[in-house]
Amino acid sequence: MSLSPQFSDNTNGGRRARTPQSTDRHDARLIHFGENCPLAPTPGFVQTVGRLRTAAHLSRARRADELSEPTVGLVVDDHELYKRPIARSTSRINGAKMSANNIPAPPVNRHISQASGIVGTDIFDNNRYILSHGKCHFWRNYAYQEGHPYLKVSHDVHIEDIAYIMHRNWRMESPRIVALIISNVAPLRDWTNARQIAAFKKGLMKAANSTNMWIFTNGLNMGASRLIGDAVEDEIKEWKAYRASSSEKPMPHLNVVGIMREDHLRYGDHIDSERVELQNEGNVFEEQKFELNDNHSHYLIVRDNTVSKTGINLFVLRIIQYLSTIGGRAEFATDLVDTTSGRLSPDDKLMAADMYSLTNTEIPVVSIVIQGGYDCARLVLDHLKRRQPVVALRGSGGLADLLAFAYVEMQQRCRDLANTWDTEYVESYLKPELSQKIVNRFPKLRNNTLARNIFRDRVLECVRLSRQSGRVYLSVLNMHNSSCNMENLSEYLLMALYKSQHSQHKSTGAPDTELLLKDLYLTLDWNCPHVARNEVIARDPQCVLKLEKAMFETALTRANREEFVDLFLSHGFRLHKFLTPKRLRNLFKRIHKQEFFRSVCWEGVLGHSFGSHLNKDFVDIDLNWLIESCTDLNKFVSSQTLALNVMGMYPTDAASAERKALAILTMWSVFGNRQKLAKVLWRHCDQPIHLGLYWSSLIISMMMERLSWYVGEQNLKTELKDPSKLFADYAVGVLDLAFGQDEHRANDVLSETSVDWNYKTAVDIAANAGLRGFLAHPCCQKWLTNTFLGNIRLREMSWGLFSIPPSVKILLSALLVFPMYIWVRFRDTDQKTGQYDKNEELEDERDAVDEERHLVNAESQAQKAGTGGNFSANIIGGMGDALEEALGKPGEIISKNIDEFATNARHYQTVIRNRELLIRKQPPLKRMVCEMWSAPITKFWTFNMFYIIYLALSSLALMWPSCGNFYLDSTVCAWTALILLEHIRRTFILYRKYTSVPMVFKCMEIVAIIVFVVIYTAGRVFDRRLFSYYTMKVMLSFGLLYFYYRLFAVHLPISPTLGPLLYRLKLMITVDFVNFMRMALLVICGSGVVIQAVLYPDQPLNLTMFRMAFHRAFFTLFSTPTDELEGK
Repeated sequence: MSLSPQFSDNTNGGRRARTPQSTDRHDARLIHFGENCPLAPTPGFVQTVGRLRTAAHLSRARRADELSEPTVGLVVDDHELYKRPIARSTSRINGAKMSANNIPAPPVNRHISQASGIVGTDIFDNNRYILSHGKCHFWRNYAYQEGHPYLKVSHDVHIEDIAYIMHRNWRMESPRIVALIISNVAPLRDWTNARQIAAFKKGLMKAANSTNMWIFTNGLNMGASRLIGDAVEDEIKEWKAYRASSSEKPMPHLNVVGIMREDHLRYGDHIDSERVELQNEGNVFEEQKFELNDNHSHYLIVRDNTVSKTGINLFVLRIIQYLSTIGGRAEFATDLVDTTSGRLSPDDKLMAADMYSLTNTEIPVVSIVIQGGYDCARLVLDHLKRRQPVVALRGSGGLADLLAFAYVEMQQRCRDLANTWDTEYVESYLKPELSQKIVNRFPKLRNNTLARNIFRDRVLECVRLSRQSGRVYLSVLNMHNSSCNMENLSEYLLMALYKSQHSQHKSTGAPDTELLLKDLYLTLDWNCPHVARNEVIARDPQCVLKLEKAMFETALTRANREEFVDLFLSHGFRLHKFLTPKRLRNLFKRIHKQEFFRSVCWEGVLGHSFGSHLNKDFVDIDLNWLIESCTDLNKFVSSQTLALNVMGMYPTDAASAERKALAILTMWSVFGNRQKLAKVLWRHCDQPIHLGLYWSSLIISMMMERLSWYVGEQNLKTELKDPSKLFADYAVGVLDLAFGQDEHRANDVLSETSVDWNYKTAVDIAANAGLRGFLAHPCCQKWLTNTFLGNIRLREMSWGLFSIPPSVKILLSALLVFPMYIWVRFRDTDQKTGQYDKNEELEDERDAVDEERHLVNAESQAQKAGTGGNFSANIIGGMGDALEEALGKPGEIISKNIDEFATNARHYQTVIRNRELLIRKQPPLKRMVCEMWSAPITKFWTFNMFYIIYLALSSLALMWPSCGNFYLDSTVCAWTALILLEHIRRTFILYRKYTSVPMVFKCMEIVAIIVFVVIYTAGRVFDRRLFSYYTMKVMLSFGLLYFYYRLFAVHLPISPTLGPLLYRLKLMITVDFVNFMRMALLVICGSGVVIQAVLYPDQPLNLTMFRMAFHRAFFTLFSTPTDELEGK
């Protein structure tokens, strides 16, 4: 705080003892008188008087140091006695602060208006210490601006009265932290770095806007106070610019209080009424007369009646001491739930009531030294004696640089400044260097050795008191260091505060949970997650489990607090204990006024009006409807289930309740367009693939489909599509990682179902969301193949140049049964996929070993017979290479003479084929038939086979002469009806399971088939002459053509070669051809009109003319009509 020159160094209250500064001035006047007056005394007398004065000065300084100890807390007034111990006590009885003897301090009687809640006028009229009050209106922009409250008091005013007025009359809410700016009233000559100054202003305003912070300065339009005033002015201008652009940025509520002496103001005598109009014309530095900075919010003008003008120092120290022990006082603690202020919404009042317990500890106070002069050293020393943290900005000049120099030098010399003070080093090196720096920075002290030495000793005393009882009270912030970013000023202040509160040595005692939670809330206010992790939670990681629910709600709802949510969840915060139905509804109320939720979700998806509000049944009705519309999860949220989870009466288990709460909060972040928060919550889910896919499902189904209907802004659509792709990539990345580490585990993840997701697998979710990238993953493709095969596996047997297609194997095995012993393996249903694959590999290895043993025996028999031939050359299916690998002795077999095996080669080949032909171990026949016919692949190929038969019968019935065959037509009609029933069943399943599948064309297809069956039955089976013979043939022909083309959508997509070809053909027709025709439409219309007008100028206007003009231009795209040009 700019405390000098008006804040002198004596804290002796109303005592009329002169300070060293005043003594030096008096001595200087006497010496001047002695040198110039003709009646000057003799030199010996002057020397004796000087020695006596020096001794008296040292005696008074020693007594002043003694009086500045904790006895300052005892303040005696004329009309009542206030006795407040300086030692901080956290003992409370009904919210009242206790004294050292556990006796509550006597309350102060206040007269409060019941109507307005404002302090009665008698506190001003009947109090001789309060001189005047009102508002200061400054002239700016050719008009007097809105007034700033001021209060003119005497230096020995009762601090409780000041605090009461600040709270009740000025409506200043209880601060979370207090910053005291210590600086002299002088221009910042040494601090000229514009980038550092801009960063400091931005960091200070960032800290002030993040929490309820009080900033105390000297309030004058000079030096550091003017710098802070400029920062406030820039912040207000920025807010006005945002307000002009219809932004939702809240108005900054900054509490910057200026404390100054009355006689230092140019117009101090004129500030004596309720309305004071001031016009700043400039400071008069020579006369030590200054003006108020008009960017401060409040002013405290102090009339210092002491002879040495030291009363203001005591005034400031008393205010700081009072605020540092204000925790639990009624007039400040209850402002969190004060309903008369009108600033809190009902939700804010509910949260404030939960945070009431955090006000029962001390309000932290941090002093910041910017530049500073001779008189500021004593104030810094008083703060360190009271064990309050001080931060010195190295690079700002003055006292701050001197403290930084001495502190760094002693820190490098002594690790523990409190216990290992190197006196010899201080006397021999540090004092001379410090004296030289004082002379360089303060030229006025060059000839005043006594003042310079006092200044130096106070700086050294500050350094000595910087560490006490293992705690650090003085922190140096080197602004010349590139790693020092002044925009993060809040982090540095918090670090200094925590170093002063907690010992650097390891403590065996249990930490104070109440203090930890208050520190954690302060770091949350200032958005310093690194400080919270390293300085707060590191002391007691279990404090997160005792975290206030309102604090976590603050982390969820406030902007840019995602790292705190991540921090709380990482240390075990339980969401299902936090998420009550009422709190969930309050969370949606907080995003209800946001444009995204209101326009897209509230009005677009739910269809509510703009002026409607959330009702009490929002969670059970509207929220479930919103989730079901976006994710196809039916009745996902239940208020009763959430309430049971909070009470510990879990319907399933605690893990499932935690997953459900995490999923609900993730959906809440999606509905509020909080993409970064959704990413943080996604990382903490034990089923990240499911949750990641549901994010993509939300984004794709709601944002791409629903928003395409209700959002006309293309930028918003792009903003929503990009994160959907990002979270889909997250899910693919997790699957790829699992597939690379453990293939069987990845397969189990895809097969896993949960009650939280309506028993849907990850593949079902991906299919519903339309994520082709996820479905194209090798692990997903393998899972789909295994699901399609069911519990059967086909053997790949090569017969030379001839190979049997899988479809033929399936149909022959299903119809003839016997081929199952050759081509089909059956999986044990009791085993998992990974176990079956291992057993299958062991079985293959066992067969290979048996074949190897048989071939070795055959080889020995051939050697005895003396036959020749190349054995490995006649082994079919590449068995020669397998044998080489299995035997490990390829040279002993392949290098045999060709003539040695020629005779018996055919015999050995027949034996091997016979041994490989049949599978040795097969399940019972009944189970084989059941597994074979229950496999999806069998149903698919059987359906295709019978569908081809149906097409053949339909073709035969259509080509049958005359009116057709009754039995053939009846068979085709009945078969078509069965196909219709099957198609209806499949469409209903798709509708219930996959909402992303378009149902319009399938419903139209069902209607078309029904019409075809009705016409076919009436016209051919019952021989009703609804239409003519030829018309009936044409209609049945179109129906048959449709059933032929329908095979494209049934059979081709399953083919690995025809499926991609069909998809490319679909894109070519629906995208490329359509776009081409859109461009060609202009050419067709224009060419048709021109050609018609030129070739047939006299043709009358009728329908035939327009039809011919269109046909002529349209068919020109595909052919060149030359008949009309030739005149034919």
